Amino acid sequence: MRKRLIIGMSGASGAPLTIELLKQLQQYKEIIETHLIVTKGAEMTLEQETDYTLEQLYAFADEVHDNYNIGAGPASGSYRTMGMIVIPCSMKTLAGIVSGYSDNLVLRAADITLKERRKKISLPENGLSRYGNLSNNRCLCWQEYIMIIWKRNS
Repeated sequence: MRKRLIIGMSGASGAPLTIELLKQLQQYKEIIETHLIVTKGAEMTLEQETDYTLEQLYAFADEVHDNYNIGAGPASGSYRTMGMIVIPCSMKTLAGIVSGYSDNLVLRAADITLKERRKKISLPENGLSRYGNLSNNRCLCWQEYIMIIWKRNS
């Protein structure tokens, strides 16, 4: 039986990372079922940073969930998943995850992932120099949320 993995894509710079992750996960199709949630900001970033259309991005995922449907499966603790990756993770999304502000499906799914103590990974954008952003990262680390901070080469 395949295990569900939620992939949240928010509006931070790094859309090619999401595409590459989904491509790499395709080699594990027999054991991992990918569930993609894309924010409006991510849609705009995808268009600006890549030559991919939204439909092409969706084709890499096994299932796509509407970010505005906070009643979808990933919004419930009974919807069993192996965890969630937010890639890229905007500072707005990071702040929402930390504060428990769940006004869309990416945030609600992350909140459930934390509550259920499932595996969590977030790749925040490189705007971490502000104290508030660093503080949010520290809060998630205390909650056993794995943060991978990457720096783009200029």
